[in-house]
Amino acid sequence: MNMYRVFKGQRLFCLALTVFILFFVFILSDGSSLANDSDSKSFIDLNKEINQKSQASLIITITNLIKPGGVLRLALYDSRRNYEDKVKPVKSMAVPVKGDKVQVFFKDLASGWYAIMFYYDANNNGTFDRLLGLPREQFGFSNNATPSIGGPPDFNQVKFYIPSGQKRLEMVLRAQ
Repeated sequence: MNMYRVFKGQRLFCLALTVFILFFVFILSDGSSLANDSDSKSFIDLNKEINQKSQASLIITITNLIKPGGVLRLALYDSRRNYEDKVKPVKSMAVPVKGDKVQVFFKDLASGWYAIMFYYDANNNGTFDRLLGLPREQFGFSNNATPSIGGPPDFNQVKFYIPSGQKRLEMVLRAQ
């Protein structure tokens, strides 16, 4: 019976402490934390606002394109796995080529590591044409990395970082 009184006393103390803390928080915040103001922003709204402020844009200029008339196809990847598997690009584009260089604009990018892979689809057939395994169309990668014997360069060679707060990043890539 004595233990029952101890536990009952602890429960009452915890309840009183909780009420005191809630009352204290309410007084310090002038009641605005419990009020439903139209001026107050939820945690989710604040998170979106912070993320939007950290969004960056990426401007890529591709040079050395041989002949106009085809389509430049680009893919922007945000992880090693997606880059190596050539799946799930963060963004992709197909841009008509009218001269020897093309400028591409990606917006709303968060800070982080990225890699670019592109090819110039000169005949606009939607595939990267090869003859006996060798490319028949121009191609390229971020950092102007050159491919290895077995295929595209390693992610470590092509990755680049967009830092937090970076609003605009420009890159010039040369088609091979």
